[in-house]
Amino acid sequence: MPVAAYPSWLPGVLRSKRRRQAPPWAMVGARRGPGYMLAISTVPPVFFDVEWLLTGSQALLFKLWFETVIARGAAPFTIFLRTEFGMLEHQVQMLPDSLLPAQEQGGTWRYSATLMAAAQIIPTEGLALATGLTTDYPAALPGVAQAGKRRDRDASFSVPQPDAGASQAEATGTDRPVTWAVQWVCNAAQAQLLQAWFVVTLDRGRLGFRMPIRTEFGLLWHACRFMPDGLLSASQDGEVWRYSATVQARSESIPASVLSAAPLLLALGPEWEAWGSLLDVVITATIPET
Repeated sequence: MPVAAYPSWLPGVLRSKRRRQAPPWAMVGARRGPGYMLAISTVPPVFFDVEWLLTGSQALLFKLWFETVIARGAAPFTIFLRTEFGMLEHQVQMLPDSLLPAQEQGGTWRYSATLMAAAQIIPTEGLALATGLTTDYPAALPGVAQAGKRRDRDASFSVPQPDAGASQAEATGTDRPVTWAVQWVCNAAQAQLLQAWFVVTLDRGRLGFRMPIRTEFGLLWHACRFMPDGLLSASQDGEVWRYSATVQARSESIPASVLSAAPLLLALGPEWEAWGSLLDVVITATIPET
C-alpha cells in the first residue's frame, strides 16, 4: 500500500523545535567503575518535535488531511524535513503523545507534534565527509561549550551508617567515571561534519572517542563515550545548529606533573600564580613525568 505524502500546497514545518535520537544501546550498571553498553538495535529511530503555523484556510485543509488521509495520525506519511544537509524526505509516523494539539490566535493556527522516522538520513555527500576521520575529535569542529554546565563524578568510597558511633569511609575502588553535560554551537559546515563523524565514524555514538575537555588544569584530552540520555539532541536557529549530549570518561585526567608538584603549589597558596614562569620550569623540566 503506497504511503501518503504531505501535501505540497501546505507550508513546511517550523524548525524551531528539537530533534532527538534514540540510543542504539542501553547502559548496564556496574557495582564499581563505569557501566557497559548493551546493544539494543542496529539503526535507532530519530524523533522530530515540529510545529506548523497555518492560516485559517490552510488549517481547514490540514485538519481534513490529518483526519482522512493519515487516519488521525495512525498512518505513516512522507514529508521533507530540514536537516544539516538541507531538506530531505523522511517517512515518518506521528506519535500518540501530545498528538497535534492546536492553538488559534487572531486567525492563525499553531499545531505541534512529534514525528518518528526509522533512522537519521545522511546523503552520500554527507557520508563522504567522514572519509579520513578517526575517533579523535576532529580539529575542524569547535570546542565543546561547558558554560553553565555540570561535571559529575562517582565517589571512590562509601560511608555506611554503623549501629553506633561515627561513620567511616570505605574504599569502593579507584576507577571512578566522570561525566560532563556539554553543548556544541556549529555553523552549517561544522554541523554536517559533526553529524558525519557521529553517525559514520562513531557508529551513531556506539564507539568511544578522544576529545579535549576544559578542566581546572587547562584543556586536557579524555577518552570518552556518549551516554544514551539526550544523545546529541539538536535544534536549529537560522544558520546555527545547537547540540547537547552527556559524555563520560573512565576517570578525570590530572597531569602527573601537576600531582607531583602539589606540595609546592599548596605551600605557595594563592601566590602560586606569581611564580608561574618558574613553576613551568620546575614542573616540566625538574620533576620527571611518571
